[in-house]
Amino acid sequence: MQFGINVSNQFNEHLIGYLGVQHENLDGYFKAIKDTTGLNNDIVNSPFLELREARPVAISFQTYTKWQIKGGLNLLFSFGFVNFDLTFASQPMISLGFGLFLEKKKKMMYGKRIQIYFVLLFVLFLKACDTDFIGSIQNFRFQIPFYFYVNYFDKSIPDTSQVFANLNEYEEFTKNKSRLEKAEIVQFNYWIDSLVYGNNQPFDPKKDTLVIENVRFFLVFAKPKPNIPNPRDTSDFEPDTTLPTFLLGEFKEVNVSDFYRKPNHIYVISTEISQVLTEVVRNRPYFYLVSEYGKVRGQTTPKKYFSLIFVRFDVVIRFTVSL
Repeated sequence: MQFGINVSNQFNEHLIGYLGVQHENLDGYFKAIKDTTGLNNDIVNSPFLELREARPVAISFQTYTKWQIKGGLNLLFSFGFVNFDLTFASQPMISLGFGLFLEKKKKMMYGKRIQIYFVLLFVLFLKACDTDFIGSIQNFRFQIPFYFYVNYFDKSIPDTSQVFANLNEYEEFTKNKSRLEKAEIVQFNYWIDSLVYGNNQPFDPKKDTLVIENVRFFLVFAKPKPNIPNPRDTSDFEPDTTLPTFLLGEFKEVNVSDFYRKPNHIYVISTEISQVLTEVVRNRPYFYLVSEYGKVRGQTTPKKYFSLIFVRFDVVIRFTVSL
């Protein structure tokens, strides 16, 4: 829907001015139904509920700014005209255009004159947009989910362990590393896939009650060890103690049945990590994910032993690169 009031005045044979207020409204609803046949394990075990349940994608949209005020001047000459236009909606926009008279008779030229004018005005309008809009189309975002599948054999708790990640092993990151503007960890997720007691009896989530007092995960930045020209293997790196350690997630009173093959314990990560992460990954894109397990509720011995603990934790990193 569109309506408005526009007034114009011709001051003399060379100058025309106009002013108007206009209301424009565009809204609607978009819905896409997913094909649920042949869902693979990555979708079934995804930490995102929308993917696990194969929900339809539903998006509603509407015009951000409905009202605009517009004014301008047309300056006419024998060979053509110049137009100045100022519009204010959610942001001010200034446009400048010009047109040429291609034929001698103005009556024959009017249609061509207006057509040329609007083409030039449209091009200049794009160049006159707010710099934030131009900046937004000069950047591109992509996300890399890091899936860590960890088998702990003969695991005892309380205990601390770590896994290593090297972003250089991911082609999408290496292709865009030189243009990296920002890196941020957006989500962290943790669940237990399998657990076997020390007597080789598998854990039964329907019958057994097992509660771990706390489980914590930390991000620790890494650096290559000295005198290693091309570090790639985990043994080629060590923790970088000059950089802060960040807590990614802390789960208290972990009832194993609630975490047993249920990928819905998701943490949204604070933005303070992004400031350090952006600076580090440009030159040293390596880090450790450190897991720290507390005691089992009711534990009376220094250590509680398990034959197997198979866990999975996911880290989603969003990268912004310049185009």
